[in-house]
Order: sequence, then structure tokens, then C-alpha cells
Amino acid sequence: MTTRVPHAPGPFPIPKDTQMRTVFLCLFWLATATLASAANIDRDASTLGFSVEIGSDTKYAIFGDWRATITTQETVISRVEVIVDIASASFGDRLFDSVMLSPAWLDVGNHPEALFVADLIESSGAGLHTATGSLTLNGHERSLAVTIREVGASTDQTFNVSAQVQRLDFGMTDTAVPVAPIVTITGRVRLLNR
Repeated sequence: MTTRVPHAPGPFPIPKDTQMRTVFLCLFWLATATLASAANIDRDASTLGFSVEIGSDTKYAIFGDWRATITTQETVISRVEVIVDIASASFGDRLFDSVMLSPAWLDVGNHPEALFVADLIESSGAGLHTATGSLTLNGHERSLAVTIREVGASTDQTFNVSAQVQRLDFGMTDTAVPVAPIVTITGRVRLLNR
């Protein structure tokens, strides 16, 4: 005897002896598909910004608008994607902000967003991880390794993140004042669920 599986492709019936295998495969697929989940970010407890030496001072900027998707496989981070609204960056100083967003620096008019995507997350133990992927910034895409450090107990779900970016690799070469070649990205991310 044969029966049809609802919504099965094609007009072909499935023999009864293969129904159990089909059901098993479907259940297995559903079980493994639920192992990967996206963690939600607690925006009130999370920050993202950068610092750079300008002249003899270190200037700090904060991004007001950014979003991240952190995908976990069971309890392990398996993918990170961050999209940053570049125009939301602020040093808290109108002069520095206007220079930073100008075509000479971040060129927000032509490149309003930055994107970081990492599919390789390696753990070196003791709550320390490295997310290796690509950063697209100012119209340039380059490889970037981001350090992710768990803060406190693993149940806190809070991470400090940091990376160093060579600004010259991203076309930020035109500066009226002495600017260090390294820009340090820092942040603190708290997850609501993991």
C-alpha cells in the first residue's frame, strides 16, 4: 500500500516502507536546524566605537546606530555580522565629526554603511575568541580579525570586542592634521539570549 505525503513534489506516491525513513530525515533536519539560532543584542547595554591618535591626542568616537547578528550553534558563536551606520559616528566635537564624515576620511555621502561578516570563529580557551572575516568600509573590502573576550561568568553573555584597522588600507589617506595609521575599534556587546 502507498500513501501520499501532503505537499510532496510530483505526483509520485511514497512506498510505506520508506515513510518512516522520510519522517526520520524530516525530524533530524528540524532538530539540527534549531541548533543554530540568532542571539539578540541588548542595545541599552552594548556600545561600539573607535579611537585614533590625532596629533598628540587620542580621540574617541561612538557609533549611535549599528546592528549585529550573532549566530550560535548550540552554545558556540558560529557567525557574526555587524552593520554600522557611519553617519551616526560622533566624537562629540562638531569639527572632528565633520572632518571624519567628509570624503577625505569616511566619505559617508558615498559609503553610508560599514559591514563586517565573520564565518570563522576560533576559540583559544579562557573565554577568548577570534572572529576572522571581511570588513567593507569606505568602498574597500579587507580581511579583519576581531578579538572577542567573554566578560565575567559565561552566563553573563557579555563580550568585549576589539580590532585594529589600518586606515590607509581603506583609502583614508587625506588628512590635514597628523593622524596615526592605526584605528582601534572597540565595543561591548551584551546578548539577551544565547
